Amino acid sequence: MPRTFRVELRRCEETNAFVATSPDIPGLVVKAETVGGVMDTIKERAPRLIEDNLGLESDDVYAISVGYVSAVTPAVSRSMSVEIPLVA
Repeated sequence: MPRTFRVELRRCEETNAFVATSPDIPGLVVKAETVGGVMDTIKERAPRLIEDNLGLESDDVYAISVGYVSAVTPAVSRSMSVEIPLVA
């Protein structure tokens, strides 16, 4: 089973842009107007950050799990998870 890296996706209340950060991938901060834009940028930047900051090789197999973190009251919390398999 490949190693999985978590990414948290939020919507900025001030700008309405989507922002993604990761507790598992040091240096990953992505901002875009659409979820698709964030996902494309994650696919582009994450492999390099994982290689540079965590010492994985370009031929290592791993996955990125993107979860949506809602800003609504916890009693009405929503979540979404998308697996992005990356093979560099």
